[in-house]
Amino acid sequence: CQPEPTKDGQLSTWQQCGGNNYKGLSKCRDEDVCVKKIKTGAWGCVWNSQAPQKDAEEAEQQRSCSTNWSQCNGQNWPANNVCCQDQGFQCNFKNQYLSLCEPKPKKDVEEAEQQRSCSTNWSQCNGQNWPANNVCCQDQGFQCNFKNQYLSLCEPKPKKDAEDAEQATQPRFAQCGGQGYNGQNWPDNDKCQFWNQWYSQCVPKN
Repeated sequence: CQPEPTKDGQLSTWQQCGGNNYKGLSKCRDEDVCVKKIKTGAWGCVWNSQAPQKDAEEAEQQRSCSTNWSQCNGQNWPANNVCCQDQGFQCNFKNQYLSLCEPKPKKDVEEAEQQRSCSTNWSQCNGQNWPANNVCCQDQGFQCNFKNQYLSLCEPKPKKDAEDAEQATQPRFAQCGGQGYNGQNWPDNDKCQFWNQWYSQCVPKN
């Protein structure tokens, strides 16, 4: 059974609102949104919080990444699939024909986990009863500055400290970019090769 449209002609939650050859109503209630279902191509009125299209597409992208220890890049490999499903693994270059999803160095995994728990720019990073292992800032150009016993904030580092942080670089063929990446830059004699929204890699310029 399908719910009836509301009296003002708007569709109720879970009713179809679009799709191939669909000729019915297309306006959802204000708190709903018409979202495309990635797999089937059908459209339906769903709660904003339950099925945002962007989240579904990102989940779909993640599923297309390679599993642990499997190939993740190489000659003629699709550029948008150069990634690993497991966040504890990274796509390591072997040769022009093969890259593999292998575990990140333990130190990198621990630092990545720690970095994700750090505070964003201009937000609180310490204070009374604040967790001791979260006194840090995600942005390397910012530092946690004490204000009083109740508040410390992530604020820009003095210019010289920020420049020193910028000078640290990644080794060749290491990750240098991607969604959520907060690591070091790449050396001057390399370039940061974009593969997809999740992964960019330090490679030789020539």
